[in-house]
Amino acid sequence: MVTSPRGKLGHKKPVWFSTAGGRRARDDERVRTQEHSAVHSKDSGEILKVIQQEEPNYTPTITGTYKSLSVTGTYKSLSVRGTYKSLCVTGTYKSLSVTGTYKSLSITGTYKSLSVRGTYKSLSVTGTYKSLSVRGTYKSLSVRGTYKSLSVTGTYKSLSVRGTYKSLSVRDTYKSLSVTGTYKSLSVTGTYKSLSATGTYKSLSVTGTYKSLSVTGVVS
Repeated sequence: MVTSPRGKLGHKKPVWFSTAGGRRARDDERVRTQEHSAVHSKDSGEILKVIQQEEPNYTPTITGTYKSLSVTGTYKSLSVRGTYKSLCVTGTYKSLSVTGTYKSLSITGTYKSLSVRGTYKSLSVTGTYKSLSVRGTYKSLSVRGTYKSLSVTGTYKSLSVRGTYKSLSVRDTYKSLSVTGTYKSLSVTGTYKSLSATGTYKSLSVTGTYKSLSVTGVVS
């Protein structure tokens, strides 16, 4: 609670708390003591931690600049935008969108739709997705999991893709590319110093310029 200019106890909606319908919290004490809460403390190195909200339609949107950001919970939709030194996203989402510039980004969980765009020194994506789209510039990119559709576009020094896909499309310029797994359709296009593709494919298409190319597997 906060004291209003008139000297009475008023109710102020915390900057980090919102609901789908825009309803204001009726009791600040309830907000502070609820089991699932969010805490934003600039005094502790600008650490923002968001934990699952009680409201079933709660849609968190996180925007800003943080040294460390941790997001944990179950949401229908989660949007994270900004600049972070370290970003960790864990949970179950119907839709997850991450946009920004990161030194380190780690995403773990189950998503119906996952979109990652930006510039990263290190990016790690692990989980189960119906649709996964990764776009940007990376020094190191690691993608592991089970996908119905995976699209990776950008410039990488090192790219590692492992898992089971119905459709996998990799396009652009890599110093090193390693693709391992089982695919119904695999398409690799670009310029590589080293390319290694291993697995079982119904359809395999490799196009581009390579210093070293190794393709091993069973193509039906």
